[in-house]
Amino acid sequence: MLENQLMTDERWIKFKNIFDRVYPGYLDNEKESVPKLTEYDLRLLALMKLGLTNRSVGDLLGISLEGVKKAKQRLKKRWMLTARVGR
Repeated sequence: MLENQLMTDERWIKFKNIFDRVYPGYLDNEKESVPKLTEYDLRLLALMKLGLTNRSVGDLLGISLEGVKKAKQRLKKRWMLTARVGR
C-alpha cells in the first residue's frame, strides 16, 4: 500500500481501513484525546506509527522534509496544549 504513492484522499481511505485492522482504535483514541486533530494530523500520526522516516512521510504526503518536521512540531504543540488544559 505504501509504494511511494501520493496519499490522495481516495488512497487515504483505503489505507485507513487497512491501518484500522492492524491497529484497531488507534486513530479514534488519538482523536478523542486531542479533539483538535485534523484529518491531515491523523494521516501523519498513522505514518509515524508505522515508523517511516521523515523523507518517506514527505514523499507519501507530497511535502518537503522541512514540511514534515514543521507538521510534527505543530502536532506536538497541540498535544502539549491539550495536556495543559486537561483532556
